[in-house]
Amino acid sequence: MRENKKVDVAINIFGKPFQTLACLRTIWHHCSQHIDRFLIVLEKEQPKWQTSAADSIQYLVSQEPFAKKVFFYTPKKYEFAPIGSTFSHKERLCYRYQWAIEGGFGTNGVTDCYGRAIDSGGVDVSRAGFISGRIDEFSDLLFICHNDMLFTGDIIGAMLDSITDGVSGVGYIGQCWNCPFADNCNHDYLGYQPTKEELTMDHIKLAASRPWVFMDNLQVGQIMPCPECRLNEFAAIISREDALQSDVYFGEYTVMDLGVAWFRDMVNRGYRFTHFDIYQYGIHGYFANDTCGYTTQKDAKRYFDAEINAEHWCRISVKEQENAAIERAEANEKAEAEAEAAGVVGQ
Repeated sequence: MRENKKVDVAINIFGKPFQTLACLRTIWHHCSQHIDRFLIVLEKEQPKWQTSAADSIQYLVSQEPFAKKVFFYTPKKYEFAPIGSTFSHKERLCYRYQWAIEGGFGTNGVTDCYGRAIDSGGVDVSRAGFISGRIDEFSDLLFICHNDMLFTGDIIGAMLDSITDGVSGVGYIGQCWNCPFADNCNHDYLGYQPTKEELTMDHIKLAASRPWVFMDNLQVGQIMPCPECRLNEFAAIISREDALQSDVYFGEYTVMDLGVAWFRDMVNRGYRFTHFDIYQYGIHGYFANDTCGYTTQKDAKRYFDAEINAEHWCRISVKEQENAAIERAEANEKAEAEAEAAGVVGQ
């Protein structure tokens, strides 16, 4: 268990204002005792069917009781390039979450600089500027999640209890839904050794969703961690210190799934991670009624359907809070009236 019990919460935002609000509210409701601050990265380009998403999110968050703990950042550039691009080394860098990991020490609040990145899907451990001050003023532990998570329990507290000495991160390990070894490995990315039958191309082609990603591993003879092993960024805690000291430069990767490459290199350097079942404490893609939320990025109708569901949920939540406040006020008035009447009778 880590001595530092406070975490910073980092969320990358690409649209979904009301889903983001629901995510933040449920994190705060269940985990507020563990949270130091929220670090929210607003992507420079928002969905083409909701270009005002960033403004909407900032307004919605400004109305919340935790608003003073929220810091927003929008990178000046966002140039995550696909394989085969002619972009330079620096231009290949993905900016997601870099701001939340390592502080630049400018004097004007936030600054931009190039750095290191991890995972085009959400978890980037990089060098960049953020709030003025020294990095040691911030928590070593960073809780990262997607903005379409809905939390149902104290996931941060449970994760903190799972972080023992020598553990650099905790979360759901493995894209097991793609993996030909998933039936047997049980997230044991180091200890499990696939059988000869599992390593045949016939099995991999039959059981893997993306069999081609296994080619390099088979050729070099190092199977585990396999090409679908990674610390999923849907909800995870990582150690800033370990990520920064690892000397793993994510911007040098040219593969599409940077999270897999980062995880493999971290493991090969001796860093260790703990599997944690996040689904006991939250639901991914709840308002889109799918398990990943990715469908809403490609389909405007699904996107807005999910947003309408989230807005309805948020407004009911607010209304319930208002009703509870009214009931408390009425109960207080009744108690005061009864006390006053008792005093009158007593005289």
